[in-house]
Amino acid sequence: MEPVVISTPKKTRRGNIFSSIKQHYLRHDVPCGYSSCIHCSNLMHAPLSDTNLYFFDLEALISHITVLEEQYQCPVLTNTNTLFLQSTLLELKVKDQNLYKRVKTFIDENHFHVFLNEHRAETYIPQGTKDREYLSAIKAAEWLSSHLPQVEIKVISLRSGERCIKLEEIVKNTILADMFPVDEPAMNPIFSEHINPIQAEKMIKEGSLFEGVLHVYRNSPDSAWIRVTRNVGQSFDVAIKGIENMNRSIDGDVVAIEVLNEPMDIEEKLDHLEEVEGVDVVNIKVANVEEKPHREGRVVSILRNKQKSYCGSIRRTGVFIDNREQCLFSPVNPKLPEIKIYCANPSRLEGMRITVSIDKWDISSNLPQGHVVKILGEIEDVKTESDVILLEHDVVIKPFTQAALNCLPPRDWVLTQEEIDRRTDLRDRCVASVDPPGCKDIDDALHCKVLPNGNLEVGVHIADVTHFVLPESALDLEASERCTTVYLVERRTDMLPGILTEVLCSLVCNQDRLAFSVLWELDPKTYEIKKTTFCKSLIHSRASLSYQKAQEIIDSNVNDEMAFSLRKLLDISKHLKRQRIVAGALELASAEVKFELDTDKLKAKDMALYKTFETNSMVEEFMLLANIAVADKICEAYPAYSILRRHPSPKLDDLKKLAEKLEYLGYPLNYDSSLTLAESLNRIIRQNDPYFNTIIRMQVTRCMNQAVYFCSSEVDRHEYYHYGLAAEIYTHFTSPIRRYADILVHRLLAAAIDVKSLPEKMTDRREMGKICRRMNFRNRMSQYSERTSANLHTYLVFKGRKDVIEYDAIVTEILPNGVDVMIPKIGLEGEVELPNASEYDSRSIVVENQKISLYDHIAVHVDITFQNFRKTINLQFIRKS
Repeated sequence: MEPVVISTPKKTRRGNIFSSIKQHYLRHDVPCGYSSCIHCSNLMHAPLSDTNLYFFDLEALISHITVLEEQYQCPVLTNTNTLFLQSTLLELKVKDQNLYKRVKTFIDENHFHVFLNEHRAETYIPQGTKDREYLSAIKAAEWLSSHLPQVEIKVISLRSGERCIKLEEIVKNTILADMFPVDEPAMNPIFSEHINPIQAEKMIKEGSLFEGVLHVYRNSPDSAWIRVTRNVGQSFDVAIKGIENMNRSIDGDVVAIEVLNEPMDIEEKLDHLEEVEGVDVVNIKVANVEEKPHREGRVVSILRNKQKSYCGSIRRTGVFIDNREQCLFSPVNPKLPEIKIYCANPSRLEGMRITVSIDKWDISSNLPQGHVVKILGEIEDVKTESDVILLEHDVVIKPFTQAALNCLPPRDWVLTQEEIDRRTDLRDRCVASVDPPGCKDIDDALHCKVLPNGNLEVGVHIADVTHFVLPESALDLEASERCTTVYLVERRTDMLPGILTEVLCSLVCNQDRLAFSVLWELDPKTYEIKKTTFCKSLIHSRASLSYQKAQEIIDSNVNDEMAFSLRKLLDISKHLKRQRIVAGALELASAEVKFELDTDKLKAKDMALYKTFETNSMVEEFMLLANIAVADKICEAYPAYSILRRHPSPKLDDLKKLAEKLEYLGYPLNYDSSLTLAESLNRIIRQNDPYFNTIIRMQVTRCMNQAVYFCSSEVDRHEYYHYGLAAEIYTHFTSPIRRYADILVHRLLAAAIDVKSLPEKMTDRREMGKICRRMNFRNRMSQYSERTSANLHTYLVFKGRKDVIEYDAIVTEILPNGVDVMIPKIGLEGEVELPNASEYDSRSIVVENQKISLYDHIAVHVDITFQNFRKTINLQFIRKS
């Protein structure tokens, strides 16, 4: 072996640079991976066997990974004719961690060979050599050609050369050829040339340009806005008007802009502009007043493309170039432009949902050009449309990797006596879970009993997921990428494999289960908490109850141990809720809809408002109590590393507008604090209108900012406050089966009570902040996905109805040519157009001599349309004679 000294610059956590020195050993016996090689016959895994071998240089691998992944349509590069270079993978890991993970997963799952050219003496290129990665590929090709004289070796590259070949040549005459752009005829320029990103970055530092993320308006896709920052706390918004000023950038791109008019107040910040990332696969028309900033600018450089595939459908144009027909791809996301794709066989794509990636946007073209990545399925197929919803919201839907599955215990896993001895045995308690009907991933269970001293013991028991999901394991890393389970109407996408979510961790009845418990000792009369205890436990649930079944037991004449426990829990929960409300907690509202699925459980056939029971509130109160208790405990033990959840103060401008409307109607809305807001909401009552208060609470909900996860060292202590709950400190502990934040909190709590040591990674504040931002993003996308799934199934319900049903709707907003309404019976909201309106102000509108005022009840019916590949739910006004 030949040692080579390598010096690598590295950065410490504090940002200091140092040189990492290590010896790199070169060998002459590193195997090539060819099955018939007479020199490397001792290789155990030698999949290569074709007489033509290929491997990618770095640029080609970055550009063509999608072609590799989507070869299911026509496999051309297989593990018998393609290998990967170690040098290429190492360089990719430095350049793009996420892309490296994709490539590594592809290699592992398809059993491709990785040639360790960095350790073969004949193929090694010294560190620091200019264009090292490309030269490593050429040198590896030359050595393999001499090593395997009977085999033709080619480097798949974007460059030209004796040993180079372009991937387009390999896949021509196959269906994969459609994944490459075509050269269109030269035209006059439409857009301005982009400034080189390196030069643009320099100009940003000098202050002549500004950097920001482009946010396209949903209702005006030819306009956008960007929020830019100059120094700490100095932000302002810039309008980008017209596609010329957008200059070939699309929603989500990080761009450099030039401000065209002089900024006014540099610290002015427009609160009404938000980063709305949800994609409505089914459009329900709702008025959106999209106010635009006063400052205007134009995009001069694209610093980073969003780089993702988009879902949609195509329409053919009859225009051909190079025997491929130009088709126009219409994305389901209305914020995106149409995309030109060229297909040799476009008929296979008609009537289908497909995904498309953008390849380029020429300066002389009014539309970008892209290629088909994947055919998802037929437009009207529910599974296909649900896949679209998940993909458009960046939900991870690929199967769990084999490495993650290897971390799982066997299905016949049994509890050992050693583990039992380490835990607090609570199997004698009358524990029960209370969940929605049909729930399989049961996170939590409750009990209440009388202690020998006469006090009450209340227990919240949470599935001990962290017993099976070990820190930094492949399973843990995958869960940290998914972050949350996503529940669509007809299916769910799990954060963890089913053997954990439904079998080993789920707190099903009549089975011993591992739990993490919070136990309180309460005064039996005042319900004052005397003592709080945390422990890893062993429980045996007596019953898995639905909310309705638990309510029936409470209301029955039964007087057994289960009935006593549930009744006491309900009584205590009412006491807890009264305390929270006195402290200023808000009781907000949302339109929760329950869908009745068909016999195959694939699509909805009917819908109604979700019915709740007192037991819904009972479970919620104890989950809140447990989360607050755990937040206190972990923050006391780890004030710098705790994962918490805060709810910022509401959007005051929006609350002010709502308050002005209500003031005119004689209902004062005081929002100086959460307490005064809660008290105001309790006083808003309209005789003979049971929905009025609920509607107002829903409108107040929309004035709220989103609650977010954060690391305790990221913000000042006073910012920990949870506005909606009126809680000084809060976290998520009670749903580790479906939320990664709870897994982190379980590890913090285990360390706080000295059960296990805190993983080293969780003491890295920057890493924890990064994970919190990812969890916030995934949580937001999950909410959008679930809302969009409800819209899809609402569309399907009305598509399946032949009759026209009249619904009572409440007016929630007056518009120039219509009104926004909410239908209480089915929880549906939307805009009702009134094109013949003769008079209008913010409080009323007159149509055909009928005056309609804010919060009036009107009659509507639901109509659906399907045009230009877009499903739309329309609400139509029914005029009463």
